[in-house]
Amino acid sequence: MKKCVGICLLCLAATGCHGLKVNATISAHDPIPARMQTNMKCLDEGPLCEVVVAPGDCNPSDGKIAIIDVDGLLVNYNQVGSYSNGENPVAIFKEKLAAAAMDKSVRGVILRINTPGGTVGATNVMYHELMSFRAHTQKPVVACILDVGAGGGYYLAAGCDRIVAIPSALVGGIGCIFNSYYAEQAMEKQSVYHQYIKAGKLIDMGNVIYDLKNQPGQQKLLQGMADEYHGEFIDAVLRGRGAVPRNSSVFDGRIMTADIAVETGLVDSLGHLSDAIATLAEMAGVGAPRTVMYCRKEFPARTAYAINQNHPPQNNTIIGGSIPGLDRSRTNLFLFLWQAEPTLMKLAVP
Repeated sequence: MKKCVGICLLCLAATGCHGLKVNATISAHDPIPARMQTNMKCLDEGPLCEVVVAPGDCNPSDGKIAIIDVDGLLVNYNQVGSYSNGENPVAIFKEKLAAAAMDKSVRGVILRINTPGGTVGATNVMYHELMSFRAHTQKPVVACILDVGAGGGYYLAAGCDRIVAIPSALVGGIGCIFNSYYAEQAMEKQSVYHQYIKAGKLIDMGNVIYDLKNQPGQQKLLQGMADEYHGEFIDAVLRGRGAVPRNSSVFDGRIMTADIAVETGLVDSLGHLSDAIATLAEMAGVGAPRTVMYCRKEFPARTAYAINQNHPPQNNTIIGGSIPGLDRSRTNLFLFLWQAEPTLMKLAVP
């Protein structure tokens, strides 16, 4: 008779490695023998490499088009896990823009977007870097929205010269949400009670021990901040999408299909990534440019849809789970995010 055994892998949490293979055979009556074979592959954060992802009938003399992928939750921290280290979305975005800016043979950039958004701070930094890239290089930028271009994802799209969305894409989410939870009763059930000393009446504003419905002063202040950030988002859209009137209903935070987004002026045209590339080539005045992406050596891109490492693989496991409210310390809580699911870390998985 044989029995299975589970081996705890938390001892490997600090290794920064993955790829563990375990073989164990246990008899019902014998002492427990076990044999472990490891095959670990550590993540390499070396410099970005340029990879041609759509060679086709390209003409090297026509230059290149760079695809910069914007996937998953937009936050300004490394998305690390028990045995992995994902990229910082803000840092890798800046690094890829810099690579495209320094290469004179890059004639334009495709911003390939598939994200529900992220924090206000991360989105603002990425938008600033995008606008700086456009101002200093004068290279055209076309956004291509795949599954989702909402919240901070659409904020970035609005900063591009043209927006193409696949027919099944979801677009919009032009709003701001304060991500908070009321957890006092849940804490009390676990015999956890808050106690602290504070100086400054509102230094703990937005704390999970408060039910904001019973804190009108705090609620008013937080609402004012959300409204301010929302106004900044609207201004960015109006700057980039001149055909959208300020009183448009699209600014209430709704999401919509790509068809409706075209009708409202949020998107220029429907199409796929190949159509966005063709649009950019025409804008850049090139015939058959090479299409390239930037990636780490350990995570090569083989097609134009490749996603770089920007989340810990174990997010799909129990170890990598997320409970509402427990990710608060990792964000500024104000989000440009279409938040259909109340957890954060799960949204980091593209």
